[in-house]
Amino acid sequence: VAANSGLANPFVVLTDGATYLEYFYHYRFGHTATKCVPSRITPGRYYLTIFSADQPRPSPDYHFDICEPIGGDRTAYDVRNDIGEFDAKSVSGTTITMPNADQAARMHPGDQIETEKEVDIVSVKGDTITTDKPAFDSGATSFHFNAVRLAGRDGSDLIRRELRDPRGLDAITCGGKEYIVIADTGNGRVVVWNDNTDYVTHWQADGARPAAIAAHPTLEGAFFVLDRQADRKSKLYLFRFDGKALTIAPGYPISVDAGDTASPAEIGLAAIVENGQTHIAITDASASKVSEYTLNGTSLNPIATYTQATGTYAGDAALAKPTDVAYCIRNGVVALYAVDGGNRIVRLR
Repeated sequence: VAANSGLANPFVVLTDGATYLEYFYHYRFGHTATKCVPSRITPGRYYLTIFSADQPRPSPDYHFDICEPIGGDRTAYDVRNDIGEFDAKSVSGTTITMPNADQAARMHPGDQIETEKEVDIVSVKGDTITTDKPAFDSGATSFHFNAVRLAGRDGSDLIRRELRDPRGLDAITCGGKEYIVIADTGNGRVVVWNDNTDYVTHWQADGARPAAIAAHPTLEGAFFVLDRQADRKSKLYLFRFDGKALTIAPGYPISVDAGDTASPAEIGLAAIVENGQTHIAITDASASKVSEYTLNGTSLNPIATYTQATGTYAGDAALAKPTDVAYCIRNGVVALYAVDGGNRIVRLR
């Protein structure tokens, strides 16, 4: 669960519904994530959408993080965006030539190079990196620099991997490779990056406000998107991804009677297969409930409505403002959890 990084520094915590474990941290106390999901290929790697980077530099703010594995048995991770330190082969003005294309490929348009200056990367082609300003003074003989990943900087430029008020995300696999799918809510689009944050493709439609992503539990390269609308005329999409392009599955979108809250940002979409059936859970914060459905072809059939917490919980049993949901399986039993009121986790079943 993504958490505000306060004095106790709980940037992301693990919970079994009764106890909490501080899982990893960030060195800035105001650094706050919206959604955190694990990699489906690399154990210990996590992807996050960021509500506030709390970072005066580099500017502008950014809205995406990768928590890289550090090995060993540690449960505390330091979430930074350093790509690494490099020595260029040669430099001419805004053109930086690297020793090989593999090193250059670790950086992307929108990332930043730090020397005594901070310059933005405009393009990467082969072993050549082009920046918006010279990174080194004329006559410099040492071309050592640090590269910083800035995927998710505020804005709408797709190639520079810019985002605006993103909410949900998930990781999917296709052809043995991992991809990151992000609900770029403020830009009204769904974006797909590879696991190195390269832009791959996107979907966008007039008036759409994609707020949540949930990988299909059985179909490779498929994922659900919840387009939340304040007038309750929300829509559930199923997308297919082939490694290059997105297509909407036949019969979608499906109408969903669910609203949208902005503070805290409502995500609230989860999917699982149980007893051979695909179940979908959707939060409805404005109605203080979570609805669960069975997906039958292209129809959502209601099976349960949750308005009360069960098991161990803090506060009242009644749900206040559920904004996110997650399924988990323990000892062969499916459980459904919700983030409620912005300050607690509750079990629904």
